Amino acid sequence: MKPHIAYLLSNKKRNEAGNENGMPDDLIYKFSSSDMLRICIAFEYSDFYQSRYYSELAYWYLNGHFPCSWVGDVAEDFEDAFSLGKLVVF
Repeated sequence: MKPHIAYLLSNKKRNEAGNENGMPDDLIYKFSSSDMLRICIAFEYSDFYQSRYYSELAYWYLNGHFPCSWVGDVAEDFEDAFSLGKLVVF
């Protein structure tokens, strides 16, 4: 998985996303690198707690996309979030 993550966080990939959406490169890097850290933590503790949210984030990053926002409501406990809203992906 490490080569995939390195590619996704590479300047080329970030520049493509930034140029098409007018978003600063350093902001994309900050958000995506913090997402990667949280994804790794979620997978490390997945024996104790399953997180659909972080599984979805990982899926999109590993398939060459940037999850960038959420549309819709979010349940307070986030349990049914995917039935109330959806992840927006670039």
